[in-house]
Amino acid sequence: MLRWNFRKARWEHFTNLTESGADSLPDHSSNLDTAYSAFCQLLHSSARKSIPRGCRRQHIPTWDCECDERYNAFLLAESRVDSDFKAEELTSCLDRKRRERWIESVEGIDFTHSSRKAWKTFNRLTGRCAHPRQCPITANAIAHQLLANGRYAGASKAHSLNVKQQCSALWKSPGVEGHLASPFTSEELAHAIKLLKCGKAQGPDNIPLEFLKHLGRNCLSWLREFYSSCLNRVATPKIWRKATVTAVPSRTSQWTIPGATGQFRFSVFRTYYLNASFCFDLSLLSTPSCRPNKVAFE
Repeated sequence: MLRWNFRKARWEHFTNLTESGADSLPDHSSNLDTAYSAFCQLLHSSARKSIPRGCRRQHIPTWDCECDERYNAFLLAESRVDSDFKAEELTSCLDRKRRERWIESVEGIDFTHSSRKAWKTFNRLTGRCAHPRQCPITANAIAHQLLANGRYAGASKAHSLNVKQQCSALWKSPGVEGHLASPFTSEELAHAIKLLKCGKAQGPDNIPLEFLKHLGRNCLSWLREFYSSCLNRVATPKIWRKATVTAVPSRTSQWTIPGATGQFRFSVFRTYYLNASFCFDLSLLSTPSCRPNKVAFE
């Protein structure tokens, strides 16, 4: 999973790069997977040129262009008195910026939508950290348990075949609500963007939600046509049907399949597509009350 430093991101430069590359995107009428892969490559290439990522071995927090200017003035000082004065100015500038960062962190604590970021800030301020435990459960074991939950003893094959035929007929038949099959509008996509929350984990395509919220007009127009094509063809890219599964131990049990919970990390564009078309919230996937020997996902 790629990590990005959004605090120092140049979003205007990112938007300009994506807008200039939107004209060269392939037509999505032929192959959805090829078109979506090219779109993801455009976002990744634009992000590498405008958003820092990784880590630096030598890093001073809150160091910016103003500190660079004061440091250069300290190096060019001619006398000892002038050098001490410039050094004191640089130190006071760093202290002031660190105090502003402290006030911003404390005032930004909010439990309204998610407590994860708030508790993370508390732990950073107090110096308390939790040591993660190694997970002995593999992804194959979780997938095996999911398949086992979907099988029922003595299931009728004729009934299953009848249900599949009815579902296929419903997909091909015209809908009663005609507006549900109409192409997406810009207002619907803008409303769907507001429903998405930043700071969520990335899916298999490694696209964070912050990229989606800073797309320009041309990219949003291409994305709107791409979603409309998916709706008309009743098809989606293959990567939208994949998810990154993470096993998390429950509070009442150890690392075991019956008592484990998991987290699905889908593509953000899949979530965006569901919000725009069906006003679907992934939090509905949470199943707090599960029967024994069943894996819950949230």
